[in-house]
Amino acid sequence: MDLSHSQKIMEFSRNLDLLVLFLKSGCSFLHAIEVMVQVYPTGGLTEIWTQYLWRIRLGSSQSQSLEVLEKGLSFLPNPGLLCHGLKLSLEQGMPLSDFLSEEAEHLRILYVAHLEKSIFQKQFKLFFPLFLFILPAVFIALLTPIVIELLGELS
Repeated sequence: MDLSHSQKIMEFSRNLDLLVLFLKSGCSFLHAIEVMVQVYPTGGLTEIWTQYLWRIRLGSSQSQSLEVLEKGLSFLPNPGLLCHGLKLSLEQGMPLSDFLSEEAEHLRILYVAHLEKSIFQKQFKLFFPLFLFILPAVFIALLTPIVIELLGELS
């Protein structure tokens, strides 16, 4: 499943929201990722999460696995910041759910900003057909009866 840059950001924010729900329900971080991969096996980011899980299962440390995750999340504006926050939370035992929910909210804001920018750009692309085709047709439709009436009075 090939996703565009902005779609990947939105899907990743949904993944983070799911992780937050799993973490708040009492799952560990790794178990939450395992469940998410099992529940949504066809998601566009499943491969990234699966690679992270395989690195952990093969005995890599959390920091090494997070480096692999960071490379997979290259579509994010700053994947290093996310992975560094995850690393600190996992090492220090801080609650991940608050950090992940804030990160998901930040990504949603970025996605909406990207959508607004693309809508603004498309708005200008519509001006050309409007002025070239639609407005002249409206003027012709409005002026035709007036011109016919004037020609009738002149003859």
